[in-house]
Amino acid sequence: MKDYLTLIKFKYHNSFLAIVLIAFFFAGISAPLVKQLLLLYLSFSMLLYTGLYIINDIADIQHDRQHPLKRHRPIPSGRIPLRTAFNLSLLFIAAGLITGWLFFGSTIVALYLVFIALNIIYSFVAKHIPYIELLTNTATHPLTRSRDRSCCHR
Repeated sequence: MKDYLTLIKFKYHNSFLAIVLIAFFFAGISAPLVKQLLLLYLSFSMLLYTGLYIINDIADIQHDRQHPLKRHRPIPSGRIPLRTAFNLSLLFIAAGLITGWLFFGSTIVALYLVFIALNIIYSFVAKHIPYIELLTNTATHPLTRSRDRSCCHR
């Protein structure tokens, strides 16, 4: 179970705290806002982005298997089979899209689709092109990824 929980990558969820602080700054703290932020965290960070992180892990599997530290991660080590990882990514992304639509409507789903596209472009194309990697990576992770050098500069 621990291997599956690592796929959620909680260490990257700290960027959501910036969203919370900005929302509280502009709107003030209220029960309805706290509820909406919790639903957004569940839908976007826990579900949608977990699926996207798994896709990125799948895209990196060959490189990670060669890396002295990353080869011990659940997917490159084989503790989570590739097919299972792929199915989990689809399940999490679908759950994120469904909850986004149920909680917030079609506008949020459109934004989610933009994030999906950016992340797929990053995972399979842009990360291999200097400067384009930086642009696509920071477009979706401006607060966390710019400090996390393990994602970049292979």
